[in-house]
Amino acid sequence: MKAKKTDNAKAAAIVVVLTILTGMINYLPWWSFVVPVLIFGITATSLQWKISGFPIGFLSGFIVWFSINLYLHMISNGLVFNRMGRLFSIPGILVILVSGIIAGLLNGVALYTGVRVIKINIIK
Repeated sequence: MKAKKTDNAKAAAIVVVLTILTGMINYLPWWSFVVPVLIFGITATSLQWKISGFPIGFLSGFIVWFSINLYLHMISNGLVFNRMGRLFSIPGILVILVSGIIAGLLNGVALYTGVRVIKINIIK
């Protein structure tokens, strides 16, 4: 199954919006953004969208988390991330990069799992 560019673009936009909206709910744990992405993967596959599960999820999650953390780093003059970096003896910007990679991996795995659940007939 070849992924379609339009389906990938729509999926990336939806995953970005889902990740941001989930992050705006303050009382949820930090990892809760993967649940809507997983559900979206199931929904997109049942709608016959041909999307690349992991790459779209990874890029969307990475872009959102890296951008938000970079913004927070700039408005706080690097105070928080530089202190976190000192705990691990790394620069503050590397903390931002690592958090983006972790979020990208979680989003990628969630979207891939959602896409594959339908394809391997776990949910009919």
